Amino acid sequence: MAWSNFLMTAAVIGGLFYMTKSDVRQGASMFRRNVKTIRSWIEQGEQSVKPTKPKEIPRDVGARQPPKDKKDA
Repeated sequence: MAWSNFLMTAAVIGGLFYMTKSDVRQGASMFRRNVKTIRSWIEQGEQSVKPTKPKEIPRDVGARQPPKDKKDA
């Protein structure tokens, strides 16, 4: 009885290993494809973004204007 339980357990474990081996291979290949796709998206995004210089603000912007005389108005 113990011998038949051992053989049944070994057969079940072997069958599960055999069935999941292809799933693991497919999952690994799918993961590699996804990584390649994401990497290409990142590279395309980096190429589309061009470095730009910050806009220069003229020095006179924001400077206080002298008050106008009431005589000129």
